[in-house]
Amino acid sequence: MKERSFIMEIETREKYISILKKGHTLKADKADMIEVVSNDEELCSYVDQTSKHIQHNEQFSVPENKVIAKVANIGDKYILYWCPCEFSDILAVAGAVNFNGTKYETRFVQKGNQVSIFGKDIKKSINNIKDNLNPVEKTFYETYIETEHPIADNVFYTMYVKEIDGKQVIKCSRNTTLSPRPVKKDE
Repeated sequence: MKERSFIMEIETREKYISILKKGHTLKADKADMIEVVSNDEELCSYVDQTSKHIQHNEQFSVPENKVIAKVANIGDKYILYWCPCEFSDILAVAGAVNFNGTKYETRFVQKGNQVSIFGKDIKKSINNIKDNLNPVEKTFYETYIETEHPIADNVFYTMYVKEIDGKQVIKCSRNTTLSPRPVKKDE
């Protein structure tokens, strides 16, 4: 059996570049995503939702599993949006790792390094594991997903973990820079 080459086949790379440039979502290993973006001048010029290039964003190195990416139109500019596919990786990007049965080990993520994620991607990742949620994830699921007013699909959210009344909770807040609230019109 032949070992996987670290250099992506040219045909595959061109296919991935085409997927992104057409505005479709690409799911790939993060190393492949870096190679794809680094080998195209246009894609390489886009910043992500943290205003950094993914090749230089330390948060992009956090996910252990696959990521998705998409060229997204945000207001009057384009960004190279990315998101981990696994909910555990989304939590790791938010600073929560190693659940010990009652709580996560957490690390502080500076505001400039916080990654905002579309609500639809948060929903999809947690729905993939909804039958196996730990107590902290279950509370998040009931608060933000399986509720009368769930998080919105096309709104950017920043996630973080904090302690409230001695219990650890996963919180989700709207990124009003990337997803400004609509201006109410007076009638």
